[in-house]
Amino acid sequence: MKTTKREQVEIINIGIYNEHESGPDFSMAKVRIDGLVWVGSIELHVKSSDWFQHKHHLDKAYNNVILHVVYIHDKDVEVLGRKLRVIELKQYIDSEHYLKYSKFHGNMNSIFPCKSLISEKHRGEIEIMKFAAIENRLKRKTANQACFNNDSSDFMLLKLSASAFGTSVNQQPFEQLINTFSLEELKNFDAKSTNHVLTDFYWKRKGLFSNPEKRLQQFIDFVKFFDFGFPFWELPVSIILLHFEQQFKKAKINSTFLFNTYLINCVVRFVFWKGNKIKNQAIIEKAQRLLFLIPSESNHLIRKWEKLEIRPKNAFDSQALLEIYQQLCTRKACLDCEIGKKILLK
Repeated sequence: MKTTKREQVEIINIGIYNEHESGPDFSMAKVRIDGLVWVGSIELHVKSSDWFQHKHHLDKAYNNVILHVVYIHDKDVEVLGRKLRVIELKQYIDSEHYLKYSKFHGNMNSIFPCKSLISEKHRGEIEIMKFAAIENRLKRKTANQACFNNDSSDFMLLKLSASAFGTSVNQQPFEQLINTFSLEELKNFDAKSTNHVLTDFYWKRKGLFSNPEKRLQQFIDFVKFFDFGFPFWELPVSIILLHFEQQFKKAKINSTFLFNTYLINCVVRFVFWKGNKIKNQAIIEKAQRLLFLIPSESNHLIRKWEKLEIRPKNAFDSQALLEIYQQLCTRKACLDCEIGKKILLK
C-alpha cells in the first residue's frame, strides 16, 4: 500500500487493538514509511474529516498517531505541527464486495443481518457451527458458575442445581440461597426457613414457570432426596437420564419443563465440568451426547430461528442456535460467522 502522497507503507506490526477504551484504535504499532520505521498509534475512520468530528484534535491521547487509515481522504490532519500520513482504502476495496457488505449493514437492525441473503445452501455451515457453538457455550456457562479448580464436585453440582431451578428469572436469589446455607442446612429446611427466604430474598415473578414459592419448595424437596456424592457421570448417558428421572419422582416434581431445564442447565454442564476437572475426554463427550437425547427447548429465540426455516431436533440443536444467536448475531459479528463469510466471499 501507499499513502496519498505515494509513499510506500509496510505494516510491520499492527500493535494492540483497542476494543473497549477511549483513544486510538491501535496502539504500539510499528510501520515502515518510505524506509523509515515509525512506532506509535494507528487511527481508522470512514472519512479523514471524522478526526475533527470526533474531537480527536482536542484529545492528547491522539498525539502519537503515526498513520491515519480512512476509506475516503477528504481533509488533511495535523498533529503537533506534523501532517499525518494517510492510507486511503477506497482504491483497495472491491466495490461489489462493499455492496454485499452494505446489504448486511442495511439489515443491522434486524435480528439476523443475513436474513434476506441466507438460503437452503447455507444449512451446511450451520451444522458445522453447531459443534463449536456447543463447546463454547459449555465452557462459558461452567466458567460463569465459577472456579474450575477450587470448587468441590458436590458444591459445583449444588450451584448448578440452584441455577437450573432458578432459571434466568430467579437465578440470583437461588445463588444467594446456596451461599447462605450449607447443603446440610438445606436438607433440614422447614416451613419457617422457607418463609424466611421468601421474605428476605428478592424474588421476581415472571411467566408461567417462575412462581418463587413453588420453585423454592421444589428445590428444597429435590435437595432432601438427592445424593450429591453419587458419581452419576460414570453411568451410560441413557442411564444418567433415567437416574435423574427417578430423583425427580422421589421429590414428587411433575414438571417436564423443569426436568428438561435441569438436564440442560445442570446435568449436562456438570458432566462437562467434571470431565474437564479430571481431564477425562470420554466424560466431556458424554455432555454433548446427553444433549442429543433431550428434547429441544421452545422459547422466543428458538422461534426466531424457526421463522428462517431452521428447526432444532433436540437440545443439542437448540443450545447451539442460542449460542450462535447470542455470541454472533446479536453482536453483528458476521465476519466471525461461517454463513456471513460464505455470503460475503461469494
